[in-house]
Formats: sequence, C-alpha cells, structure tokens
Amino acid sequence: MLVAAAGWAHSFASLVLLLAVAGGMGASVNAASGRAVMHWFPARERGLALGLRQTAIPIGGALAASRCPS
Repeated sequence: MLVAAAGWAHSFASLVLLLAVAGGMGASVNAASGRAVMHWFPARERGLALGLRQTAIPIGGALAASRCPS
C-alpha cells in the first residue's frame, strides 16, 4: 500500500519517506516469515521453503514489471 502511495507522491521528500517506511515494514515481515518457516517445516523441507520465500520478492517484482505498459 505504501509503495502504491509512493506512485502519487508530490515531492521527492515524500517519495523517499514512503519508500523508507515501506522498506522497514517489508523487512519486519521478511524476518518473521523466516522464523515461521523454521517452525512450520521439518528440517528436510526447510531448504525448499526458505528458497521459495527468498525468491518471492524478486519474482513478484519481475512479474509486476512485465505487466507495466511501456
């Protein structure tokens, strides 16, 4: 939501602020999801689960970029 709001930022300062807050919130989610994977999955399945978690953001970004009109 904050990244979407950054698209309508009217100044550079508000853009930087919105992206910084979005980054901070995203970092807390990423750390929490790593702990959740360690608790939810048995040791033999954690590698795949952590790999999928790590690639979710780059894959999502690539998909979003491919959908943007040129």
